[in-house]
Amino acid sequence: MPWGEGPRLRWRRLLKWMEEQQLDMLVMGGQKNIYYFTGYITARLFMPAYLFIPVEGEPFLVTGKADSEQAAKTFGGEIVEYVNYNLDNVMRPYPIHGVEAAVKTLRRRQPKIRKLGYEGWALDAVLLHEMLKMFPTAEFTDVSENILLMRRSKDEDELQYLREAAKLNDSAYRVAKENAAVDRSEAELYTIIHSELVKKKGGFQFFAGDFVSGERCLQIGGPPTSRRLQVGDTLILDLWVTHQEYWSDTCRTFVVGAVPSALQKRVFEVLREALKAGEAALRPGATGSDVYRAVYEAIERHGYGKYFPHHAGHALGLEAWEPPYFIPGDQNIITENTVCALEPGIYFGEVGGVRLENNYVVKRYGVEVLNEFPLEP
Repeated sequence: MPWGEGPRLRWRRLLKWMEEQQLDMLVMGGQKNIYYFTGYITARLFMPAYLFIPVEGEPFLVTGKADSEQAAKTFGGEIVEYVNYNLDNVMRPYPIHGVEAAVKTLRRRQPKIRKLGYEGWALDAVLLHEMLKMFPTAEFTDVSENILLMRRSKDEDELQYLREAAKLNDSAYRVAKENAAVDRSEAELYTIIHSELVKKKGGFQFFAGDFVSGERCLQIGGPPTSRRLQVGDTLILDLWVTHQEYWSDTCRTFVVGAVPSALQKRVFEVLREALKAGEAALRPGATGSDVYRAVYEAIERHGYGKYFPHHAGHALGLEAWEPPYFIPGDQNIITENTVCALEPGIYFGEVGGVRLENNYVVKRYGVEVLNEFPLEP
């Protein structure tokens, strides 16, 4: 079977969990989770895919014919095709096309289902409706939160993807630092950075984030605009890239065309201290609330608490924001090999706005910092 080592490891854990929960079958429809357990993801934005996992027997993956060869490179079960494009009557597929193929396969296999788990947050309603009709006596249970929890502690293949994503972001800041020039627009700077990332990657590269300068920094975030950089502006660059679907989400703030003022230097110093406080709180067993409190108190200690209006960070992986969330009320637990971001920020008129953000792997006795680009303005 052509499973990769990481997906195979996660698959085995999933089957063990299904046995513990007495699930006869689990059905997924979210592309990220299908990728997590199989290594397969479609690049076609509107092509539905469904993964059927029996606790015993061969799993099957429903996907469009155009992607069946790609799926076979990573997925070791049966691949069920549906027509996603032809010159007769299908130019783009809708969920019903995949559902019809799934229903035919279920009827052929005739599985005995007493308890069925499904990914309610992502599964198309038409498929759920058909399964409720097919298995009228079965117990249906939504396992979306359970799967999200399984993804919290990253495996070694995931950590390697996240490290590579962090390196890409570091290279983006090197380009940004060299090109954040007076009279250049935010949009022009974005274009320069993106172009260099595409060259570095040798093909498509997702790249987005917050590009705010001057008075726009008081808005905390936003996409690049035609606003031109001015002498003394703070420039917040909260940059997002992905590698093999895994995210890096980091932030640096530059002062454009000038030496930072004494007040700006002071704010940078406070935020570096807040990062250190957050790093000390990043331990297995801590909650999102614990980390938020550590970061907030480090800022409040210097009288800037009222200028820190947002979260202190979050976990990340296949999505940019994953739990735990570093906000006052979050009780999600950090685990070993949780990957997360810390992002303290201070925003007020005399400074503009400053935010610093790094990504970390939580270890048993400390953290691995994934970013190398300096925090200085």
